[in-house]
Amino acid sequence: MNKRQLIEKLSLEPHIEGGYFSRTYSSDLKTDMAEGSQSRRLLCCPLFFTC
Repeated sequence: MNKRQLIEKLSLEPHIEGGYFSRTYSSDLKTDMAEGSQSRRLLCCPLFFTC
C-alpha cells in the first residue's frame, strides 16, 4: 500500500501545518475557554499522518 492509498483508505484530510489528519472522535460536550470566545469540544481524538 502506498502513501496515497493509505490517505484515501483512512479518509485523511490535509492539515494546515502539514501532513494529514482525521478526527476519530469528538465529544458532544462543550466548554467556553474565555469570555467572548467560541465554545470548544471537551475532548477530541485526532489521527495524524506525516510524510
